[in-house]
Amino acid sequence: MKKLFTTIFDKEADRSIKDQELQEIIMLLITFLLVPVASVLITQVASDRPVSTSMSRIAWVDKQFVWVLLWGLLNMGNYIYSLVLVTKKAGYSAGWKKFFIISAAAAALIMTVGLSIPAYYSETDIKIQQMRTAHVILAGIGFFYYVAEVFFIALTLLKRNKTQFMLSLGMALFIAVGGIFSIIFVNDPASYCFCSTVTQLFLFGTSNAFLAVQYFLMKEFKSE
Repeated sequence: MKKLFTTIFDKEADRSIKDQELQEIIMLLITFLLVPVASVLITQVASDRPVSTSMSRIAWVDKQFVWVLLWGLLNMGNYIYSLVLVTKKAGYSAGWKKFFIISAAAAALIMTVGLSIPAYYSETDIKIQQMRTAHVILAGIGFFYYVAEVFFIALTLLKRNKTQFMLSLGMALFIAVGGIFSIIFVNDPASYCFCSTVTQLFLFGTSNAFLAVQYFLMKEFKSE
């Protein structure tokens, strides 16, 4: 356990990636084309404008659970796939590599379980309130962990390359500031959705973009 946190990058790690160019193309197409298109399309099946609803409301109130689940799996799959490439190219030690990938997979599982709990709104029905609370807590933990992991990755880069660290921390702060602003202001006060679809698309999209950019930074910046 001690070695896990003291040895972040392994100078002897194998950084080679099988079919590297093909995998880079796949990652870029998923991150910057497939996911954005899917995100735009998912907003079109909602009964309300993106600022007035959330993915949970689209899934349950609009009865589009399957489409929202597929959208979520696409985003989470994109994130984990990019994460595998990033940790490989960066030369993380085996322990840190496992930590990042396993925790991201656990977050995906928690988020999926949370999404699977019905999310309806009621001011009087205790059972509905309890299910909604469980839904928000579990889905929220999984969802916001991805943003937290972006920060974890950025902070570890202080041990790899200081210029890359500053660039990466700047990107992570951009995601965090944009996310906080969106949660507070980018929603409809008349709606009970405090985290709007716009905010959710922004946080997922920028987190995935962070990893894609990070992969290429790993290629450009060498370990110091």
